[in-house]
Amino acid sequence: MADLEQWDAHFPDHPLTLVRAALRRVTPTVTLDEQFKAQPPFAGPNPPHSVAGHRPWRRRNPHLVGRCGAVKHERIR
Repeated sequence: MADLEQWDAHFPDHPLTLVRAALRRVTPTVTLDEQFKAQPPFAGPNPPHSVAGHRPWRRRNPHLVGRCGAVKHERIR
C-alpha cells in the first residue's frame, strides 16, 4: 500500500517517486534490436542444489540457541 503511485505527489523526493518519473520519461524511447528479440526466453538461474559446492539451505531452530544468543542451524531435510 505504501508504494502506490498515488503517494508520489505527497513525497516528490522519495526514491521510488523519482524512479517512476524516470521510467515514464525513458520507457517510450526504448527499442530492442531484432537479434535480441529473436533470442530464446531466459530460463533463469540453476536451482541451488545443482550448484557445485553449494550448502543446503538451513533454518533457525529456536530450541538450539547457544549461551551467547548465537543461533545454531539445522539442515532442512
